[in-house]
Amino acid sequence: MQTLQPQSDTGPQYPQFKFVEFNKRRQMRGAEAARIEIIHSEGDHEELWMTAGDLQGNIRLFGNHEALTEALKAYGQGGRG
Repeated sequence: MQTLQPQSDTGPQYPQFKFVEFNKRRQMRGAEAARIEIIHSEGDHEELWMTAGDLQGNIRLFGNHEALTEALKAYGQGGRG
Protein backbone atom coordinates (compact mmCIF):
# COMPACT_ATOMS: atom_id res chain seq x y z
CA MET A 1 0.00 0.00 0.00
CA GLN A 2 1.36 3.36 -1.00
CA THR A 3 1.16 6.26 1.43
CA LEU A 4 1.12 9.87 0.34
CA GLN A 5 4.09 11.94 1.36
CA PRO A 6 3.40 15.49 2.49
CA GLN A 7 4.52 17.93 -0.15
CA SER A 8 7.48 19.99 0.89
CA ASP A 9 7.82 23.67 0.14
CA THR A 10 9.40 23.84 -3.30
CA GLY A 11 10.83 27.32 -2.84
CA PRO A 12 9.73 30.91 -2.75
CA GLN A 13 6.32 31.95 -4.02
CA TYR A 14 6.21 34.41 -6.90
CA PRO A 15 5.76 37.20 -7.39
CA GLN A 16 7.80 38.44 -4.45
CA PHE A 17 7.45 41.97 -3.14
CA LYS A 18 9.90 44.35 -1.48
CA PHE A 19 8.81 47.64 0.13
CA VAL A 20 11.36 50.17 -1.14
CA GLU A 21 10.11 53.50 0.21
CA PHE A 22 7.15 55.64 1.15
CA ASN A 23 7.22 59.18 -0.24
CA LYS A 24 5.14 61.51 1.91
CA ARG A 25 5.39 64.36 -0.63
CA ARG A 26 3.82 62.18 -3.31
CA GLN A 27 1.06 61.28 -0.84
CA MET A 28 0.40 64.96 -0.09
CA ARG A 29 -0.02 65.57 -3.86
CA GLY A 30 -2.47 62.67 -4.11
CA ALA A 31 -0.06 60.52 -6.12
CA GLU A 32 0.93 56.90 -5.50
CA ALA A 33 3.30 57.05 -2.55
CA ALA A 34 4.52 53.50 -1.86
CA ARG A 35 7.29 52.22 -4.10
CA ILE A 36 7.33 48.43 -4.36
CA GLU A 37 9.83 46.19 -6.09
CA ILE A 38 8.21 43.16 -7.72
CA ILE A 39 10.33 40.09 -8.46
CA HIS A 40 8.89 37.61 -10.94
CA SER A 41 9.69 33.90 -11.14
CA GLU A 42 11.68 34.38 -14.34
CA GLY A 43 14.08 36.63 -12.46
CA ASP A 44 12.69 39.83 -13.94
CA HIS A 45 11.92 42.64 -11.55
CA GLU A 46 10.32 46.05 -11.71
CA GLU A 47 9.52 48.89 -9.36
CA LEU A 48 6.05 50.42 -9.24
CA TRP A 49 4.46 53.24 -7.29
CA MET A 50 1.26 52.02 -5.61
CA THR A 51 -1.74 53.56 -3.91
CA ALA A 52 -3.33 52.05 -0.81
CA GLY A 53 -5.97 50.58 -3.14
CA ASP A 54 -3.27 49.02 -5.34
CA LEU A 55 -1.71 47.43 -2.26
CA GLN A 56 -5.06 46.06 -1.07
CA GLY A 57 -5.73 44.61 -4.51
CA ASN A 58 -2.36 42.87 -4.58
CA ILE A 59 -2.95 41.49 -1.07
CA ARG A 60 -6.27 40.04 -2.29
CA LEU A 61 -4.57 38.48 -5.32
CA PHE A 62 -1.28 37.28 -3.85
CA GLY A 63 -1.83 37.04 -0.10
CA ASN A 64 -0.56 38.90 2.93
CA HIS A 65 3.04 39.54 1.89
CA GLU A 66 4.99 41.40 4.55
CA ALA A 67 6.16 44.12 2.14
CA LEU A 68 2.60 44.88 0.99
CA THR A 69 1.20 45.09 4.51
CA GLU A 70 4.15 47.23 5.65
CA ALA A 71 3.55 49.66 2.78
CA LEU A 72 -0.17 49.76 3.54
CA LYS A 73 0.60 50.58 7.17
CA ALA A 74 2.76 53.48 5.96
CA TYR A 75 -0.35 55.00 4.35
CA GLY A 76 -2.22 54.72 7.66
CA GLN A 77 0.65 56.31 9.57
CA GLY A 78 1.05 59.30 7.28
CA GLY A 79 4.18 57.93 5.68
CA ARG A 80 5.98 56.64 8.75
CA GLY A 81 6.32 53.02 7.70
